[in-house]
Amino acid sequence: MKLRVHYIVIFCCFLLLVSCSRGKDNPSEKQVSAGLLDLRGDTLSAGSILQLNGQWAFCFNRFLGSRDFDSLAHPVYATVPGEWNKYLRKNKHLPDTGYASYRLKILLPRHLNHLALHIPVIGTAYTLLLNDTVIARCGVAGTTKKATIPGIKVALVEFTPQQDTVSLVFHVSNFHYSKAGLWYPITMGPREMVIRQLEKQMIGEYILAGACLFLFLYLVTFFISRPKEKAALYFSLFLLICGIRTTVTGEITLLNLFPGSGWELINKIDLLSFYWLIPVFIMYFRSLFPAEVSRLLLRLNLTVISLLSFITLFTRGIFYSLFVPYAELYCLVIAFYFFYIIILSIIRKRDNAWVFLCGYIFLLLATVNEILFYNDITQAWFTLPVGVLGMFVSQTILFSRKFSREFHQIETLSGELKWANSNIEKANRALSQLDKAKGEFLHMISNDIRKPLNRILGYTGILKSRLQSANLSGIIEYLDISAKRLEKFSKVALMITELQDRQVALEKNPVILTELVESALLKLKPKIEEKNIRVRLSIDQAEAGVTGDPVLLLICCESILDNAIKYSQPEGEVTVSTEAGNGKVTLLFTDSGSGFSDKALQNMFKLFSLGEEHIDRHVGLDLALVKLIIDAHGAAIDAGNNRNEPGACIKLIFSVPAGPNQLNE
Repeated sequence: MKLRVHYIVIFCCFLLLVSCSRGKDNPSEKQVSAGLLDLRGDTLSAGSILQLNGQWAFCFNRFLGSRDFDSLAHPVYATVPGEWNKYLRKNKHLPDTGYASYRLKILLPRHLNHLALHIPVIGTAYTLLLNDTVIARCGVAGTTKKATIPGIKVALVEFTPQQDTVSLVFHVSNFHYSKAGLWYPITMGPREMVIRQLEKQMIGEYILAGACLFLFLYLVTFFISRPKEKAALYFSLFLLICGIRTTVTGEITLLNLFPGSGWELINKIDLLSFYWLIPVFIMYFRSLFPAEVSRLLLRLNLTVISLLSFITLFTRGIFYSLFVPYAELYCLVIAFYFFYIIILSIIRKRDNAWVFLCGYIFLLLATVNEILFYNDITQAWFTLPVGVLGMFVSQTILFSRKFSREFHQIETLSGELKWANSNIEKANRALSQLDKAKGEFLHMISNDIRKPLNRILGYTGILKSRLQSANLSGIIEYLDISAKRLEKFSKVALMITELQDRQVALEKNPVILTELVESALLKLKPKIEEKNIRVRLSIDQAEAGVTGDPVLLLICCESILDNAIKYSQPEGEVTVSTEAGNGKVTLLFTDSGSGFSDKALQNMFKLFSLGEEHIDRHVGLDLALVKLIIDAHGAAIDAGNNRNEPGACIKLIFSVPAGPNQLNE
């Protein structure tokens, strides 16, 4: 709660600071009455700048000089600033298009020199006469649309009065916009003060536009490095649009950078920047408080703004300007709706909602004032640059808090990560010790099994040669087979342990694959004849040479063929073939059995698996040993099922030439 109070105090101080900035250089008001402004006191000599607001002499559809106004029998007066189409003539509003004359007579104090006029944008072309002498123009003020050329600029007109009475006459033409006349206040004062005030305003606009552009680039760069931070992207676009709008409003600083920019271009940039501030702000708000803003609202706004933008881009000013009042009303509705949404976010205790509210109050007041100002309802000092500045300050605090919190989280996570890494290192050391213990355990089992097995096998052989009883022979045969299985298991387990610990020194000799396969088949001949398996060899002698350890590669061929024979159907077929290409020689073993299951394919080369992964009958230590031998040779092994017929296929893929440098040391 204390933190929220601090934010409110900071923004109230900021508001007070801006409000107190109205000093001596700010325009003072002395109302024009009946087309006359009496300054014969010391108002100007005291160093003040006057807004020439009030009742100016007015004549519609005529260009008059100062003397012509004096000869009018029934003079008409119009409020400046204001639009002439709001005036009544014969109980009817004046049309938007046409031309008119404004006259102001000023009574000056004696011996007053070096005055200046600050003339804002006037709709849409004008000629300024001082005592019936032309001293300024903007565009071409004509009596027809063809003769009128709209123009846009903010002018500083210096003059030295030659007498105590000065007559200012504006000839204004408008055939290109739905709003016409002297829209904004015209100011007059000592030359140095008017110039100083103009320079302050232009410098402020340059600074604001430059700051918006700089922050846009900074936030875009930040978004590129962290694409998840959509809020940074949307707020950068909001600042960019604000910066662009700053250059086409107020003193229209864009004309100083690009003097050739025309009336139509400046107006379209002005309106488009105003329109697109709304959806971009909605997207920014939604990125911060997604639960409070629906997608429907965003889509509705995008549709409305896209339609207004299309009309503005592809029609003339006299048409697209008709939609401006409705767009302003729509903007006000959205602005107050979001004020309600922010209050709702505060009630729901959304993070940073209070900070956002403080900045949004500035932006809301500025937006309301801008709309009222453009419609001649108020002349308040609170302008859009101040609102953008207040919004920027609040969002800077918001982003700072957000980044600070994220950096704190990163530091916390870094500490946790270091702790986790330390634990992982301990776990790795424990796993390494466990793996070593597992190898030693297998080695011990292999040795302990082989010693009694050797005796069992020896005595079994003696018994087989001496005993002739069939019953005893069957028992002894069973014992012999079991002992051989245990012997094979011990050999495989021992070799796996040695290969894992890299205790096996590979002999790097040329090996003919045909000889390996034939040797393996010779050892397996009893099993082949028992199941009447057909073995088909399709080995190209030109492709059959590799380099490796003949003993270990023979174990590979024997293990693969043993599996193929074991799981083939009686009278089935086993095929051994070779393929060559791309510097590789592939030895293929194909059988006609049931093939591998999915579980077997996933866990085929694993030594140890948990749960159901190791249930499949095809999975054992033999293929794991084959994998270790092939890896030690720098070769590859692949297992799968035949595509178009039953059975499995195992491939041993060797690089050619497989010199000694390609073998694992």
